[in-house]
Amino acid sequence: MLDSAHRFERAFERFEEQDPYMLHELEHLPTKDDWEKARFLTLFLENFYDLTVKVSGSKYVTSNNLINELSHINGILKEMAESANPDLCGMAKIMKEKYDKYWGRLEKMNMLIFIAYMLDPRTKFEYFEFVACKMYGDTEGAVVAHVANDAMYELFNDYKRLNTPAGSSQSSISLLSSGSENSISSFDGEVSKKINDRYRIEFKKRKAEFGGKNAKSELDKYLSEDCEDEDP
Repeated sequence: MLDSAHRFERAFERFEEQDPYMLHELEHLPTKDDWEKARFLTLFLENFYDLTVKVSGSKYVTSNNLINELSHINGILKEMAESANPDLCGMAKIMKEKYDKYWGRLEKMNMLIFIAYMLDPRTKFEYFEFVACKMYGDTEGAVVAHVANDAMYELFNDYKRLNTPAGSSQSSISLLSSGSENSISSFDGEVSKKINDRYRIEFKKRKAEFGGKNAKSELDKYLSEDCEDEDP
């Protein structure tokens, strides 16, 4: 409505010039100050309109983009709260209080929003931690990032347990062990080939027995890679 209205500012001025009785017939005509307020209010509210459109889509994934949008709104409110314009400053401070009510405290946040953001190949944990520090300050931001990171690993481990059949690790060790014994008993003169094969089998057995806890998971490997560039 504001966007449509301020396009007619000149029309109101022309009406006033051409019809001296208009001011008597119409009440509460917008003043120059009103038009100025409408202009910056339009720019201000446009950010919330864009956010609503982006996160309310039903035909594409939005959860991984939510933190980007929330951090953008947080930055807008902070900058406007420091504005020299008293109207804008006052409005931004009130809206920041509303924002903090829903998004300013860790215990009120849904961890899945953070997890979705960290699983986005463009952001991952490192960038999320940077954004969290911008939103909440260095100390609290680091806490938010690491609590979210722990929640992500907890969720990953739950899925891992659900998708790992009981006794599969033990059976794989037994299989490797029998394979090692067979390679020794069936020695047929190809010394270098058989020994290297046996070494590989014994190495896999040893890793399965002792390296399971220290081995990197798929999640570790994924997060250790560089973020993808922002590319539509």
